Amino acid sequence: MSDCALYRKSVQSKLILTTTFEEPLPHYLLPTYQWFLRVYQQEVLSRSEEVKAAVSSIFGLVLKIDSTKKVTKKLAGEADWTAAWSTNVGNEYGQVLMSVMTAIEGCGLEEMVSGIIRRYSEADVLPPVLLYVDSNCCGKSALMDIFRSAWPDLVVRLDVWHFMRRLAVGVTTDTHRLYATFMGQLTAAIF
Repeated sequence: MSDCALYRKSVQSKLILTTTFEEPLPHYLLPTYQWFLRVYQQEVLSRSEEVKAAVSSIFGLVLKIDSTKKVTKKLAGEADWTAAWSTNVGNEYGQVLMSVMTAIEGCGLEEMVSGIIRRYSEADVLPPVLLYVDSNCCGKSALMDIFRSAWPDLVVRLDVWHFMRRLAVGVTTDTHRLYATFMGQLTAAIF
């Protein structure tokens, strides 16, 4: 209280001037979270063509096709058990060019391969020179026939991880106590 009394005396004796402040602006209600979501959705939709162009302009000179069941096990809700395999096409930078979910391994992948080939030809970019696959690298395959008919110079190879797994299966099993040592030394020899 003594500070207030001292301040009043200083003001009365005109040692200090009182400061007057403007009244604060009236308080406006903030928008709801639904409004923010709606604005965000409209903004995303306004640039959807740009996003599609950016996503579909990913190419590469080295491609890798890999099928896995791991992704499909994460499907939930109505999508649960609708797909058994996920097949992805990636480039040398780890970017995914295309991803397809199928009920049976290999079923319906012809459309995916045709789509990749069409994408390259429509963009008028150089076709890939190397394709790594997890199977069907050596024999006849409908997918490889589609690739080779469009890109005759394409070299198809088994990817190194599947090569190591196939080599290890021929030598030992993953339950063998030296399996980890063998795989470690095989990795060191390859890389």
